[in-house]
Amino acid sequence: MVGVVDDWFTCRNLGLLVEAKVGEGKLLVSAVPIADPVSDNMVLGQLRDAVLKYMNSDAFAPKDSMTPKELLSMVCPDTPPLEVKKVELKGGGDASSSVSNVIDGNPDTAFAASTGYPYVLDFELANVSKVFRVVFLQKRGASREKVGMVEVYLSSDGSQWGEPVARSVLGENRSGLGIENARAVKFIRVKLLSPLRGKRGKSSALAEIVFH
Repeated sequence: MVGVVDDWFTCRNLGLLVEAKVGEGKLLVSAVPIADPVSDNMVLGQLRDAVLKYMNSDAFAPKDSMTPKELLSMVCPDTPPLEVKKVELKGGGDASSSVSNVIDGNPDTAFAASTGYPYVLDFELANVSKVFRVVFLQKRGASREKVGMVEVYLSSDGSQWGEPVARSVLGENRSGLGIENARAVKFIRVKLLSPLRGKRGKSSALAEIVFH
């Protein structure tokens, strides 16, 4: 429905709004965070209203189809989360909560820091593993601290990172980023680049980061 080309180096045709028939139902997927009502962003609010109006009309009649299994393979990987050996906050930033909270499996704990964006988190996996997807869980109730733009990098040796393999703005609660050209690595770098809303602030908070 709506697509963009990321840049003139890779020229990837990326979908912002994608629709499909799944079984007897219809599906619309948005890469833009419009699932929750947005009160302080006129552009996202207008887009959300337009999408809902379209979905409630006869014009919402997807021509392409996918099976439930194909859909689940996109949002629910068959493999369990990858085991993380350790995580470090790079650059010497002071964290008011332990960075290890993002891998403790407890959504009620969170990594929090206030030295200022960007924040760089380096993860070492327990084993060399192919990384397909990264899932982010925002800290509950932390409106001003929620993270916006993020980038994900992969490395075999923890020193050579290359270009980001995923880049997106996170949603209000839970967000998943698919990895372009997934490959087996030992190290993952996550850059938290900006807050979700408002002016470029200092505080940042994330409850969990999970790799598949």
